[in-house]
Amino acid sequence: MKRLIISAALIGTMATVAFANGDESILARQAAMKAVGAAAKAGDFAAMNTAALVAQEAFKVDTTEDGFAPTEARPEIWANMDAFNSLMNDLVTKSGAADKSVFGSCKACHADYRLKN
Repeated sequence: MKRLIISAALIGTMATVAFANGDESILARQAAMKAVGAAAKAGDFAAMNTAALVAQEAFKVDTTEDGFAPTEARPEIWANMDAFNSLMNDLVTKSGAADKSVFGSCKACHADYRLKN
């Protein structure tokens, strides 16, 4: 629980920062998605929503160019941005409404847009 509160505070702080470059965006979206996962496990929809909003903003920066650190985000995110944004909007909307079907949104997005570990 302490970790979730710290993550939420970090995400809240990051939400006020504009992403000046791709590296900052990568770090922000990684932290935000970890916070989404932690909040989901804890059943904290408010923290999940806050983190999802930060992630949604951070994914606007295309980091598929050479020179960026490798991530688990597939290049298809930026090639299919409308479809990806639709899934992110579901995450934001459903977490904001404390709708448990949000967990299906997570699974759908990871199936298409996250590299397997």
